[in-house]
Amino acid sequence: MKITASQLPVTQDMEANLDTIIKTLENNPDSDWLLTPEGSLSGYCYNITHESTKEQIDQYFVVLDKLETYLKQNKRNIALGTGHYEQDKFAYNQIRYYHQGNLITAYNKQLLTRNGSGLGEHYFYLFGTDSVSIEINQSGTLVGSLLCNDAWAFPGASPDGDPYIWHKYKECDMVFVASNCATEQYNDVIYNWHDCHLSMWALEHQQHVISSSACTDMRGGLIDHVQAPSGIMGPDGKWIAKCKDSGEDSVTVEISL
Repeated sequence: MKITASQLPVTQDMEANLDTIIKTLENNPDSDWLLTPEGSLSGYCYNITHESTKEQIDQYFVVLDKLETYLKQNKRNIALGTGHYEQDKFAYNQIRYYHQGNLITAYNKQLLTRNGSGLGEHYFYLFGTDSVSIEINQSGTLVGSLLCNDAWAFPGASPDGDPYIWHKYKECDMVFVASNCATEQYNDVIYNWHDCHLSMWALEHQQHVISSSACTDMRGGLIDHVQAPSGIMGPDGKWIAKCKDSGEDSVTVEISL
């Protein structure tokens, strides 16, 4: 099975985000599954939040329908990072799994960021309460889902500590991690924190880890660095293929399970 990890610009322009996602699919025509970064269609903490206007919501569902139509017509599969407005009228930070354009399941981010004096992501989204594992092929390959802070519980954004959500996926063959965490200035300590967590958990549970991160900052601005690596890591905790450390990129790996 061929899996693609992507490192994409995530902007406030949903049509531009749609074009980027479709371009990545077309640049990896033989890939069985593409994982996109956190918020890659909607924008991160933009457009689809608790304060969304009707116009924003309507536009989002227009671009989502365009993507779903493309996936159906081209028989492509995607694990889509996006903010999504659910039937309960709440906005969630999600990974949405589509098999040839048909939604299979969705994972809602559980460990939303916050600090001691502010709401952080709690201002924008309702938090999820369940971990989601999904079989992504007929052989029963089991994949777990994590969104950014779920995977590494960054200390400044997780005042209650790390709940080790990853342990709930110890039986999975792979874990998909979609993230969006780059600030304007690069910090190698933060980069290493993210890198080491991906490596440690891959080794701990002897599973492949697929990481897709935004190459823009959290407001969608252009930057010359990333602070969470994108790529595909093996069960030994080492990178099999890794995106460059700045700019748009993707890597595809054939994984035998």
